[in-house]
Formats: sequence, C-alpha cells, structure tokens
Amino acid sequence: MKIYSVESGRKIRKGITVKKKGDFVKFISFDKGSNKVYLSIFYPDIIFSEVVLPPVSDNETLLFLLQNRLSGLLEENKSYSFALFEKEKISESEISYDVYAISEEAFFNALEESNFSVDSISLFTIDVFSLIPFSHREKPGKTVLHFYGDDEKILIVVSKDDRPIYVRAVPIPEFMEKNKLPDIYYENFNMTYLFVYQNKRIEVEDILISGKASYVREFLSLVENLTGKVAVILKKENYISGLSEEDFHDYLIPIGTVFLEEKFNFIPLEIKKKRTFNFVLNILTLTFIFVATILFAINFSLFVELKKEVVYLNRLSLQINQESREIGQLISKREIDFYSKVFKNIEESKKSNPLSFFYELRDIFFALNEKNIQFNSKNYTMTVTSEESFNSFPEMIMFKNKISEMIKKKKAFDINLQIKENQQDLKLIITMRIQRKEGAE
Repeated sequence: MKIYSVESGRKIRKGITVKKKGDFVKFISFDKGSNKVYLSIFYPDIIFSEVVLPPVSDNETLLFLLQNRLSGLLEENKSYSFALFEKEKISESEISYDVYAISEEAFFNALEESNFSVDSISLFTIDVFSLIPFSHREKPGKTVLHFYGDDEKILIVVSKDDRPIYVRAVPIPEFMEKNKLPDIYYENFNMTYLFVYQNKRIEVEDILISGKASYVREFLSLVENLTGKVAVILKKENYISGLSEEDFHDYLIPIGTVFLEEKFNFIPLEIKKKRTFNFVLNILTLTFIFVATILFAINFSLFVELKKEVVYLNRLSLQINQESREIGQLISKREIDFYSKVFKNIEESKKSNPLSFFYELRDIFFALNEKNIQFNSKNYTMTVTSEESFNSFPEMIMFKNKISEMIKKKKAFDINLQIKENQQDLKLIITMRIQRKEGAE
C-alpha cells in the first residue's frame, strides 16, 4: 500500500511517499506518489482530560458524552475531534479513558495550507502522536519517554505500548542561534522529566531520542547525567529501507504517522460518516451487479428488466453521491427524509425485481425442468411451467411430494401449485403461479 505522508509544522512542511508492508516501509520518493494521504500537524494546544464513561459503541452518542464531560475545557460554538484511549475498566458500567481533543478548524486550516482536498486525507493526526509507534516497537510493555527535537519544535510523549500517557509540544523561538539548541533541548527535557516523575507520579523506564536532537552529543550527555539512563537512538534499518540515517531522522514524523492506527485519527466525525455511507453504498452497488449478473445467466429473457434495474441503481448512486458531497454539517431533517425515501425505493425495487424470485426460490428452480417462465410486471406475478419425466412411479410420487414440501417453506410467497399426472407415461406437468406476499421481506 502506497502512502504519501506529510508533516506540517509552523513553517516546515515536508512529505515522503512510502510503500507500507506490515511493520516496515520502503522509501519511494520525496514527491507525492500516492492519492492516499496521511497528514500530521504541529498542535501545541491539544486539550487533554481523563473521563469516566459507560461502554458506548455508537460514535454520535460518544461524541455527545465527551462534549458534555469536557464542556469546561471546550470553547462554545466550536466543533472538536477526539482521540480516546481506554485507561482502565472501573466496573461493568464504567470505563476510565484518556481523551485528547483538537478543534475541527485545525483540520480545515491544515488542508488549506497544504493544498489538499478533504477526500484525499485518509488519516489526520498531531505530530507528537507520530512518535508513539517507535516507542512501542523499541520498548514494548515499558513506560517510555520519547524526545524529538528539530530546528522549529520539541515534541515529548510519554507512552506505554500504543497508549499516550503525557504529551507536550513546544515551539522553538524563531531566529534562535544554533548553538543554543542543546540548552533549549535540555531545559525542556529536564522540566518535563521532573514534572512527569514528581507531579504525575509516572516512573519512566526508558528514554528515546530522535530527530536532530539525537545528533547533539552535549544534550545526550546531559540527559544521561540527569536520568542515569542511556538514551536509545532510533536506527532506520528497523523501520525503512532506501533512506540515509540522517534523512530517516529528518522525516521521522511522517514515517511514524504511517504506522499509526485509526484510533489516532482526528478527521471530523461527519466526514467519517459520509465516507462510511459512500463506502457501504458502493459495496451494495457492486454486490447487486454481481448477483444480478449471475441470475441473468439463469434466464436470458429477463435481460431487459435487469438492465433497467442497473441503470436505475447507477442513476440513484450518482444522485446520492452528489447529495453526500454537499454535506458539511450534521445531516438535517430534510436530508434524513430524502435518504429514507432513497432506501425505501431500493427496497421496493428489490421486491418488484423478478430476479429476486429466482434467487429466493433457487432450490425450487434447481429441482425443476422449466419449459416456460412468464413475469407480469403489473402485478409482479411469475408463472412457471415445468415438465418432468421419471423412470418409475415411486420416483414420480417422491418428486411430487418433494416439490410440495419445498413450496410450503416459502413463507414470503403465495404459490399456487397445479400438477397434472400422466401415470402411463410417468410424467408430471407442473404449473406454479408465484406472487410475493404483501409486506414480506
């Protein structure tokens, strides 16, 4: 899978195209080489809180509860996206979560600055989260403090496996002299390390250093003296091929973003809902066409009806997609009514489609040697005539009983069965008049 991963900072903006295979990536290009875009941004104002919630599977209900619980931290009349990480299960009805929130405005601003369309972004996150996959891979099961530093920012995340415990993002002052970087790095590391230990009561087990900070020997020495731990410096051969060690640390954030899971995705909920809707619609369309093609082979005379249904569904799909693209906010009542009618029409189309008769009564049709099939499109009635020959009288009686039993099981249909017996020639002339019962699925 090819991914174009982009890091967007205050001024620095850089991207890399890679091919991901499992837990490893191959460098393709520094240019955009894929329509699947992952975007991480520098966002020092992330909102964090711990909340206790009941188990909830519905995203909209979860969003409502989060906005309610975090109302004191969120600005009024402003929409937010959330990342939720389970901390502990308190009881059967209560779970403790760590919650991170960013404004949806940040998402749209990032798109405008990077010149990306909404549909092109597959994952949107903050750059400090992009450090977590490295911490998890290097020290699984351990509480790790990962420090990243470059020319414009410092990122610090304390995490255990893939769960963030504490995050901090700090801009480096503009026009600062290069020789001051070690002091800035160490000042922020020292302050964060002591705060985490003394105030948060978090025992850091391992230290990771990445980015340009991993080349500053003076800084590395100060970290070791403070913590008594030798910092781990990330090596590119564990994660990517085709890059130099220096380029690996320079593009560490977009590379780490590629390894993030969906729970780190801050794309607004309404956009996710629209994508899910379009995805399901496409699957239904493809499934319908596939099944219809198979059923078409059963009886060529139904080709005209099938073609009408396919044309209708394609036109309906285009109409729904056009409406979906115009959705920018919560779906209004008028739009809900519209889509309800759309799905009702699809269901009505299914019930009146003669192909559904073949599919739902396929065991009967497989048993018969039908000679004639007629479909009345006015009252949706199918008439089937079959002629069956047998080698013995018992075989003929058994077949007759078998067909009768199969018909009894078709509760969704009214089937009028007429059988004419020719005992001398051991033949049955079977006529079935089939109509779907009112209200049957």
